[in-house]
Amino acid sequence: MFAYIFTLIGAFVVISLNLFVNEYKQNTIVSDIYIGSTSKANVNNYLSQTVNSNIDQFVISYTFNNNTYQSSANFVEYDSLKTVENIINGEKSDVYVKSDISMLKEQFKRKLPKIIFDNIDYEALNELIVTNIINMYPGVDIYIMDYLFDFDQLTEVINSFTYYTTSTTDILNIFDEKSIIIEPNSRFSLLNTFNNLIITNEQINIIATGINAVVLNTNFTSFDKANHRVSYINIDSTIGKYDTYVNSAQNRDFSFYNPYDYPYEIVISNVGDNLIFKLIGIPFETEYIHKLKTTEIEHVKLNQDEIPVGATIIYGSDGIIIEVSRYIVNDGIEIKDEVLYVNYFGPVDESYED
Repeated sequence: MFAYIFTLIGAFVVISLNLFVNEYKQNTIVSDIYIGSTSKANVNNYLSQTVNSNIDQFVISYTFNNNTYQSSANFVEYDSLKTVENIINGEKSDVYVKSDISMLKEQFKRKLPKIIFDNIDYEALNELIVTNIINMYPGVDIYIMDYLFDFDQLTEVINSFTYYTTSTTDILNIFDEKSIIIEPNSRFSLLNTFNNLIITNEQINIIATGINAVVLNTNFTSFDKANHRVSYINIDSTIGKYDTYVNSAQNRDFSFYNPYDYPYEIVISNVGDNLIFKLIGIPFETEYIHKLKTTEIEHVKLNQDEIPVGATIIYGSDGIIIEVSRYIVNDGIEIKDEVLYVNYFGPVDESYED
């Protein structure tokens, strides 16, 4: 009788031990997947289905220049063998995955400018994505600029312009060199930039003209430039095609928007008797040019019989309308993008004085 009881007890112990051996402990977790009480024979299939499903649905969202793109994690592969081998019974362990960085790069290559694509830290990007997959997150948000190598090494002089001054302007005495930063995704305002600088209207208009000249062949958007309407002072007046005029009292500003995720710099320096304006930053992927359309406006001349004897004739001058438009160059073909501004210089009609 006792032998029979001991036999039953022994059998029960063996069955219990087998259950303990064949199932994971209650608090066993792989990444964020609970596998406690799961049969060891079935855990491989269970993990494979769960992890592969997450990889298939994993969404990589990456933002660059105010555009957000989405891609998949098809370059990541679940390593079931290594995962199961490294499960710690009763504790937490991680799933193992393998990734192909070359496939990751292919996804970015289709969307990013070459200069940006060539200078991304793909090792760091890959590590971020793999970590999120290991933690069983549904996706990851990436801001491309956070993974760009040394930004300063990518910049160069994009445009330059020389403003020929005269000694009467005294503008060169204001500064030897001034650097203006056009912040990313923000509007540049000339009046705000020079708000605290003691400067005459003539001087700030020269600066506005130089800045205007170097930003025309860019993708800076939403130009706010007051169309200039003046009459020639006299027949010797010269009109510059980039002339830009601002006036704080009249709320006439010159401003534009930088739509990029990185800054640009305008450096103003003096060389001899001239002001040199340079736009420095990451080159634009698209080629931009500008064209000017000029229309002359004839002035009215006096008839000889309208002039009293002995009167002095005050000669007039023709006016001109200058329309500045931006073009995009695509495979050598110039496509008109938008009219940036129109300057109107009215004619001065002939008159006389006694």
